[in-house]
Amino acid sequence: MKIITLTLLLCFTITICQSQSFKIGKVDKEEFTTSEEILEGAIYLEKYRETFFEYDGDKGWILITEIKERIKITSKEGLDYATNKVYLYKDLPKKEEILKFKAYTHYLVDGKINKESIKKNAFFESERDENWTEVSWAMPNAQVGSIIEWEYTIVSPFLKIDDLIIQEDIPVRNYEALIRTPQFFTFNIVRRGYFNIVPKQEAVARTLSVKIGSARTISTASNGYTWDIHDVHATFKKKDIPALKEEPFVGNKENYRYAVSFELATIKYPNEDERKIASSWEEVSNTIYKSKNFGKQLENTSYLNGDVDRIKAMNLSIEETLYEVYNTIKDRMSWNGKRTKYVSDKISRSYMKQTGNVSEINLMLISLLREFHINANPVLLTTNDQKVSLFPTLDGFNYVIAAAEISDKMYLLDATEKLGTPNVLPRRTFNTGTSRLVKQDGTSTEIQLQPKEVTQDLMHLEYTLNDDLSISGTIKERYSKIESLYFRKNHSPNNTDARIDELVKEINIEDITNYEVENYKNLEDPIIEGYTYEINKGVDVIAGEIYLQPLLFKKLATNPFKSETRDFPVDFLYPFSTTKSVKLNIPEGFNVSYLPKSEVVEMPNKLGRYIYQISQQGNVIVIRSITTFNQSTIPQQYYKELKLFYDKRIEKETEKIIISNK
Repeated sequence: MKIITLTLLLCFTITICQSQSFKIGKVDKEEFTTSEEILEGAIYLEKYRETFFEYDGDKGWILITEIKERIKITSKEGLDYATNKVYLYKDLPKKEEILKFKAYTHYLVDGKINKESIKKNAFFESERDENWTEVSWAMPNAQVGSIIEWEYTIVSPFLKIDDLIIQEDIPVRNYEALIRTPQFFTFNIVRRGYFNIVPKQEAVARTLSVKIGSARTISTASNGYTWDIHDVHATFKKKDIPALKEEPFVGNKENYRYAVSFELATIKYPNEDERKIASSWEEVSNTIYKSKNFGKQLENTSYLNGDVDRIKAMNLSIEETLYEVYNTIKDRMSWNGKRTKYVSDKISRSYMKQTGNVSEINLMLISLLREFHINANPVLLTTNDQKVSLFPTLDGFNYVIAAAEISDKMYLLDATEKLGTPNVLPRRTFNTGTSRLVKQDGTSTEIQLQPKEVTQDLMHLEYTLNDDLSISGTIKERYSKIESLYFRKNHSPNNTDARIDELVKEINIEDITNYEVENYKNLEDPIIEGYTYEINKGVDVIAGEIYLQPLLFKKLATNPFKSETRDFPVDFLYPFSTTKSVKLNIPEGFNVSYLPKSEVVEMPNKLGRYIYQISQQGNVIVIRSITTFNQSTIPQQYYKELKLFYDKRIEKETEKIIISNK
């Protein structure tokens, strides 16, 4: 993700704001007759937002956001947009409210436009959690071809400006947003996603009224009743915004959606010192660590005394102790699935209940490691189902793991994974955002969680082409440690029949026998999966010659990268290398009349490499197909080369050997 800071350029021209937003309640007939090919099922015809600050003498600053949106439904796939949701934040006693709501459905009947407004009973309100309320509504009589629209106002006591979401999952024809901020506030503005937008910015005068007896009167000027100030107006406009496409190997696509974020940096009132609001990740990490629901939980360890005594009696080395502590917490605790940086209960109580959230389990792990004088500390991170925070914020972390150091070697541990091992983290922890290791004194350092070394997956395929042109053979696959973790999670050793059925469907072969898995219980060792197979129709016969794709069901047949262009990087999560080794036995009386050529394909800057080697020794053909990517992320400027790389790989892996009778 590329982040570009937009600098606020103040033009102190005194102007009057004239909203250029559309008016809801009436649509032109041309909007219905315009033919547009919208593959996504709907299109935002108009998307408008205005956000500004007002001052309440009793409550202080309040943030007001006005929303207007108009959507045309072009096919039944777009009917989902007839239901909309708004999320309101609360930190009691403060909470956001939604006001001034209007909504209409417009549709044609016998060439005339009918309009239907929303009914009060179309609203639904539900509590998502202690901080968020969901308000949803369904548009009346929405149908293919209709135009739906709404407007509403959100009043917030919080000074956090929500991101401008410019790109949607459907196209946006016209986008406009006006953000008005008082002269007392300065904001950092950062763009998310790979697109260009530069706001028009100017200073606009207004008179701010302040009630008598207010908590803050801003200034004693004008007897404290009014204050002539200027607002900074930033207007964002963009047309014909494409839908955010679903692409393979994206990670969290929200990291690449066109958006603009605002961070309150400073507050400066007349005759007062400037107050800095924006913080650093160091400050954020320190604040979290000092919380009673985080670092304070590491101070009481008496509940662990039984485990400490037991492990001490084992007389283990320091590294063996680390493994024993890790396995102790893993085996005792069950994760309730909640991702959070804070504990929701005392860790001692979670220990007794043998269940807890990720923070409770991994802080417990850190506490037990420290009892053995192992240098263990929490690591704060954002899981890959969350947007990466562009600014340092307490909301930027939602997960905790443990990091332990022994003799300059780092061990990354997540005790929520009962089948996990040290330095093999679950994929949910891999994100492109900041991850910070926080020490006992509150200082922190950024840490890389994705594996730096290339993970290795190996496959050996051996088979014989029989006289009747059927194929019989064996296969063994050795999975990397990361893939072994997910194999163990997804495939029970007590239900191999389900795995066999899955393989038969996946690789489209007739029969699998002698299925076995090695090292399932030895978590430190890679999984090795093997079986024998029979294929009755594995070749084509044309004009008496046999055509055979030698990689059989392990070939790459289709390119996962189908789009001609791509606006964001390809995220493989971690560097990897996959080696396919094939040994083909040809029966006596047959001759190889055509053998493909060996080839090497390389990506620019050593990003990736594909090696295809093939040779014949008598009646045996040996093939090695090796795909390697040396880094987890491929920048989007290399997408064309990556697509061609996969095309060449498919060409080689599907190229046929030609065999004929002698």
